[in-house]
Amino acid sequence: MSETAVARLIAQFGPLLEASLEAASVKLTQAGFGSVLLPSLRQFQFETRKEPLNGDDTLNGRWADSNSQRRGWLVINCDGSMMLEIDLICPWPDKQQVWAESVSVWGSDPQRLSAEVTPMQML
Repeated sequence: MSETAVARLIAQFGPLLEASLEAASVKLTQAGFGSVLLPSLRQFQFETRKEPLNGDDTLNGRWADSNSQRRGWLVINCDGSMMLEIDLICPWPDKQQVWAESVSVWGSDPQRLSAEVTPMQML
């Protein structure tokens, strides 16, 4: 897809994108983590994809580490709903034998996004 379509969708959904990272940061802080684990929007590579049912564009972002390993992704669907997931895979502060797998954010209203940190039992 064209860079123009990506730029248009990033501009259109900028407040939702920013709010999703803020919601993830708040949820991590509430759970005892620091927000230093989160990337900035500038670290995502964006592209558009066609929604199979109606052909409208969706905005898809991918965040990768220095070895090109995917560490996070996001999608804003053509209806304005979004999902963000950032991999954590680290010990949960103050919880023995529990790790945090990821932090997820979803919704469509920047003021009312839902977020959770997914726990994972240590082996």
